[in-house]
Amino acid sequence: MVESDNLRYTKMALNNGSGAISALGFGTLIPDPMATRTATKAALEAGFRLLDAAERYRNEKEVGEAMQEVFKAGKIKREEVFVATKLWNTNHRPERVRPAFEASLKKLQVDYVDLYLQSRRKARFLFEVGAESPLGRSVYTQRLAAGSSRPSPNPPYPFPSNGLSRD
Repeated sequence: MVESDNLRYTKMALNNGSGAISALGFGTLIPDPMATRTATKAALEAGFRLLDAAERYRNEKEVGEAMQEVFKAGKIKREEVFVATKLWNTNHRPERVRPAFEASLKKLQVDYVDLYLQSRRKARFLFEVGAESPLGRSVYTQRLAAGSSRPSPNPPYPFPSNGLSRD
């Protein structure tokens, strides 16, 4: 069993052997923009290395500003932070996926995200995005890069039945 004081520094190996994900993350569903920025910065400085963002939270800009402030101070490198964000329900149509993804990257002020999820009332699968990511590229990402924005009918990573998100 992991000691609770060390949980935020604990990483869990991915099943495919390509890397690890932090056991404990910081959720950025905070309604106030200034509080989002302050809390995200404090979480990074306190040792959290997984940030859970979403287009729907309407605060990716503030999360990005907080990350950049910490990165520019030299306290943490981008590669040390696992960034996850989510595609909102209104952008599931194929022609809206890429623009929504690129808008999230711009707001978060990053070149890649480590995990890109499809928000759903009852999420059933997830996607990893980013050629730069240590996780590699999923079938979904490969199709997106090839010009198709339709996800695989049998995604490579099933979403746990207990869920990882409230979306």
